[in-house]
Amino acid sequence: MVEKENKLVTDTGESQNENTPTKSIDDLVYAMNENEDSKEKNVLVLCAGGGTSGLLANALAKGAKEYNIPINSAAGSYGAHHDMMKDFDLIILAPQVASNYEDIKKDTDRLGIELVKTQGKEYISLTRDPKGALNFVMNILNTSNKEIDVKNIEGGI
Repeated sequence: MVEKENKLVTDTGESQNENTPTKSIDDLVYAMNENEDSKEKNVLVLCAGGGTSGLLANALAKGAKEYNIPINSAAGSYGAHHDMMKDFDLIILAPQVASNYEDIKKDTDRLGIELVKTQGKEYISLTRDPKGALNFVMNILNTSNKEIDVKNIEGGI
């Protein structure tokens, strides 16, 4: 398994991590709009009960609306996700269910779905930053590496 560290980038395009490509939100919006495969993307955020995942799903929806990006987000609880997984392009695991990464990875690989897990501080940061949440998701959707472990995202954009 290849793990890639991924962090947010600033408005000026400065990367907060030298391993992350330097792309601003404007670059990512342009790339998504220019991409032939820029159809609407669906993102599912999973947590233990569905409440915490709603915070990130709402932040992502707000960021997508603000930048007019065709991304739909939904929140759900781990365990109740099996029937709906096929309808999503990306699944984000909230910290409390991140330990289930390897179990769900088998299903996401089989279905061709991107999967990422998060940790406490980074997750909280994303829920409070719609632009950062959008940047986070677009960086994942614009990469060809399907196995990404996000670490140490601090603050927003």
